[in-house]
Amino acid sequence: MTADASQYLAFIVGGQLCGLPVLEVREVLRSLPPLAAVPCAPRGVSGVTNLRGRIAAAVSLRECLGFAAAQEQGAEAVVIENKGELYCLAVDAVRGVLSFDAPLAPAPATLQGRWREVVTGVCRLENGLLAVLDAAGLIEGLGRNNEEENPQEG
Repeated sequence: MTADASQYLAFIVGGQLCGLPVLEVREVLRSLPPLAAVPCAPRGVSGVTNLRGRIAAAVSLRECLGFAAAQEQGAEAVVIENKGELYCLAVDAVRGVLSFDAPLAPAPATLQGRWREVVTGVCRLENGLLAVLDAAGLIEGLGRNNEEENPQEG
């Protein structure tokens, strides 16, 4: 790895390998803490939790990206901070940190729905692609209806 290498935390959402720049990740939770429901929460917000004395919104990346919802309690989560607020992004599985010397390739023009809005680029791997997500874009887009634009199975 060179000093110019980019590092991404890789995780699985609905069978797709996704990632966030390591510098945007505060921590990884191997099990999402208990959640309290939030009345009238936007689509994709599963509830809130206490994360060492700070309230954090739990966000289902499956729902945000148009996949069928899954049980969030006990799921692995990636913690990010956006505009001073903490968010626990529930994912299917965390895969670890990947390093790349090459720059990101542009996101495919064929992406649809929320994917088009939140994928900043892709990294080519031996057996597929890592879709690099825009964490701020995910949070700002909470509540948007994905089913009409991007129906997927998961």
